[in-house]
Amino acid sequence: MGQTALQAGDLEAAEAAFRQVLSVDPRAGSAYANLGVIAMRRKEWDRAIVLLRKAEKLEPKITGIRLNIGLVEYRRGNYAAAIALFSSVLREQPDSQQARYLLGLCEVFTKKYAEAVTVLEPLWAEKSNNVLYLYLLDIAAQESGQKELDEKILSRMTTVGQGIAEFHLILGKAHLNRQETDAAISELEQAATLNPNLPFVPWRTTTTNSVRSTRAWAGMGMRRERFEMR
Repeated sequence: MGQTALQAGDLEAAEAAFRQVLSVDPRAGSAYANLGVIAMRRKEWDRAIVLLRKAEKLEPKITGIRLNIGLVEYRRGNYAAAIALFSSVLREQPDSQQARYLLGLCEVFTKKYAEAVTVLEPLWAEKSNNVLYLYLLDIAAQESGQKELDEKILSRMTTVGQGIAEFHLILGKAHLNRQETDAAISELEQAATLNPNLPFVPWRTTTTNSVRSTRAWAGMGMRRERFEMR
């Protein structure tokens, strides 16, 4: 009943059902885990971590609980803690794409670029059609001085991203990182044409101030939500 309500998005009914389980069996780790998921859905991160830690103590072998704790730490900006948790999950489940991607993401956020490349590159076969994955990997490749991989990524971006506003946004930022101002402005203009509601608009491209504004904007956008794959 609780799982059905949770899958249907009825968080109040799901919470009531899982609390009923705990009233009968206070050591039901799965009930705490699901209450933690409900708190995550509500973005109640501090509450979620308490519930998930209780679940982990009761069910230490369930890696999904650890993965969710990592997700909460990631959302709270505790990247070092998240890295430890995702690494632990990945050691036990090397095929977990979610743990691998999130580990690489946290390593980029903590400027562990070479490590991020090592973690993210094995996802190429599954995720190289995803522009956000390519951009994340490209940041790691650029910052760790892996030029050959950088060129491979940008070539792939050109293949898969045409006509997508976010692609031109990302490629524009890549050009800015290389101080290729004219190419950057061209890409950003295409992004604005495809989607004028992108967050960097408005800016002008015909003056020196416009270039400065664009360069300033290039440092924006490294928000967690921008890189989360759903």
